[in-house]
Amino acid sequence: MLDASHRFDRLPDAPGVGYKPQHFAEIIENSGAVEWLEIHAENYMGDGGRPLAQLRHLAERFAISVHGVGLSIGGEGQLDADHLARLKHLVGWLKPASFSEHLAWSPHATAFLREGAQRSGCGLLLDVNNVFVSATNLNTDPVSYIDAYPLELVGELHLGGHDEDQDDHGAPLLIDSHGREVADPVWSLYEYVIASGGARPTLIEWDNDVPAWPVLSAEANRAADILQKIAA
Repeated sequence: MLDASHRFDRLPDAPGVGYKPQHFAEIIENSGAVEWLEIHAENYMGDGGRPLAQLRHLAERFAISVHGVGLSIGGEGQLDADHLARLKHLVGWLKPASFSEHLAWSPHATAFLREGAQRSGCGLLLDVNNVFVSATNLNTDPVSYIDAYPLELVGELHLGGHDEDQDDHGAPLLIDSHGREVADPVWSLYEYVIASGGARPTLIEWDNDVPAWPVLSAEANRAADILQKIAA
């Protein structure tokens, strides 16, 4: 259990990063603009060891967002009771500022997303890079997508890098790789989102080919600069 006096009730409207153990010492020494950290739930469902010890230490200083990737909420089968029990145990002792999971489906021509969020009381997580990647691949306008999106329900934003490729017809094909810096057009779209909907907790996702801490920290600093610019 963590001391209740150190509990964070919400994520700050500031940059966060996906926590990687190799960055532990540098985060403690100089976190820069980073005010919160995201972990993947499935990496911390064990009973002890260094990972949990480090997480407990970080949770004393930073708001923690737990992001699940294994519930398969949109799947055909029943939810895994054992998985849910381990997830409940983690959330119970960690008491994170936020928890998110994936809700997946295919057809989405109606107002299902908005209705689901409003009826359940859950917020939405908007991945700005995914919007840009999908709009490019489908030859649609990402700004129009943002304009139609229920930004008032968004509790967290994600930014990540993508790779560029071509499809079989030579058209641009972007891959949401989470393996490089955020592209300039995505930063521009992020600025538009903030200007339209206000400041939100913003995660820098970099899960593959993870760079040294100063590189990742610089991405968080860039998000902080945009947040401050819009606020001013």
